[in-house]
Amino acid sequence: MEIGVFRRDGDEFTGRIRTLTINAEVRFLAVFGSKGGFAPSHTVVANDAEIGAAWPKVVGDYSVLNVRLDDPVFPVPLAARLAVTTRGDYVLSWIRPRWRR
Repeated sequence: MEIGVFRRDGDEFTGRIRTLTINAEVRFLAVFGSKGGFAPSHTVVANDAEIGAAWPKVVGDYSVLNVRLDDPVFPVPLAARLAVTTRGDYVLSWIRPRWRR
């Protein structure tokens, strides 16, 4: 499910997340000097508050950002993926959690 559209400016992304309960201007800020395989490449910021992080991943022929957003009102962190579209903008898609049986 698409929850946001972003534009790229260098290593950063700017856009808006819109859901039934969220309507926020959001920026993905590049983390310079991040070390280690588990360090995020971007922090996610809204209203000058850090709300998440993103990690690069290659899926097939495409590079995407796997995103985790969190807020005290969320029961669990929200997983999403930021990927380029054929139009050249970037779409943030929510990833529904898989429930264990």
